[in-house]
Amino acid sequence: MTCACDIVAVDPELELTLGQTSLRCTGTLDRRTRPYVLEAAQIVLARRPPSITVDVSKLSVADADAANTLVRLQRMARDAVARLHWVGLEPDRLRGGSR
Repeated sequence: MTCACDIVAVDPELELTLGQTSLRCTGTLDRRTRPYVLEAAQIVLARRPPSITVDVSKLSVADADAANTLVRLQRMARDAVARLHWVGLEPDRLRGGSR
């Protein structure tokens, strides 16, 4: 039997917070969680905002599919004619550099 403190210590794998013109991603992005991020972005972009802010400052990019998801988000914003503003996405994050 697991004690309650062990259960509380487990973080969700991916947490998405949607605002009117923003999306905050916390946790781990990988092949399995990719569809959820893209669906959340579609919801925000369907509102036709002039710009969208995507906060990935607390997101771990786990694999190539995850990195490609960020590229896909850029394309989605461009196709929706919305400026995309990243929070927490430094160039070294996708090159395997230190955080």
